[in-house]
Amino acid sequence: MEVRQARLMFFVQLPSNTTQTMNMRVLVLRPYATNLTLTSQYPLQVDASGWHQLLLGPEAQFACRQGHLTLELVTESQMAHSSVILDGFSHRPFVAARVRAGGKHRVRRRGINCQGGSKMCCRQEFFVDFREIGWHDWIIQPEGYAMNFCTGQCPLHVAGMPGISASFHTAVLNLLKVNAAAGSTGGGSCCVPTVRRPLSLLYYDRDSNIVKTDIPDMVVEACGCS
Repeated sequence: MEVRQARLMFFVQLPSNTTQTMNMRVLVLRPYATNLTLTSQYPLQVDASGWHQLLLGPEAQFACRQGHLTLELVTESQMAHSSVILDGFSHRPFVAARVRAGGKHRVRRRGINCQGGSKMCCRQEFFVDFREIGWHDWIIQPEGYAMNFCTGQCPLHVAGMPGISASFHTAVLNLLKVNAAAGSTGGGSCCVPTVRRPLSLLYYDRDSNIVKTDIPDMVVEACGCS
């Protein structure tokens, strides 16, 4: 995975007509090291409450790709740090990154992602560009996301395999169907999402306030037979 661009998003709350000086420190974990190393600092001034963003440099982007990035945002005043930089559920700082997957290093596991002419239950990768559906005027970040969806057939002899069924209960039920041991077990199996994860959105609400929230079950991670 190549990190093309990364930026820190953070929410600041200031009294009226004040300016706050801050200092962001980028710390990384070097290979075979146990302590974090300070690689760079970014001084900045904030003069209004709300969401702010800071574009991160190459060192931070590299550390973000390696998964060993630590950012410290410190206020340089007598004001309490916790009252200036908010970190509650809806104001939690986060890093928004634009990445590109390296094609030659990608590994697709059989039975998870759809391949070629596969007709069995699998996860089909699908990217949604918010600009294409007209949502770019109110969604700030991300510019789109991989929603993915489930497709394919679930024959009973396959749907009865624990690794493909949506649950162990489903596996047992489908085996009963195969063996005709239950005459009223219902219809056939369907290919459905078995694992989902949330998507973090930064957007404008109806009052033009910038809001950050995590929407559950937005990204399909895995599929199985119900």
